[in-house]
Amino acid sequence: MFGPEEAGGNFPPEDFARLAQARFANELSGFVITIAAIYAAAFFTNP
Repeated sequence: MFGPEEAGGNFPPEDFARLAQARFANELSGFVITIAAIYAAAFFTNP
């Protein structure tokens, strides 16, 4: 993830917060899907 310095230094804080929030939500959903897949695999492989 790039910092404000690499964006030219004139990066609006609200845009930076929105970008960080979107990235966090994206990673969180990916994490939830991964956990769900692990649980499903464990459930289906159990006798």
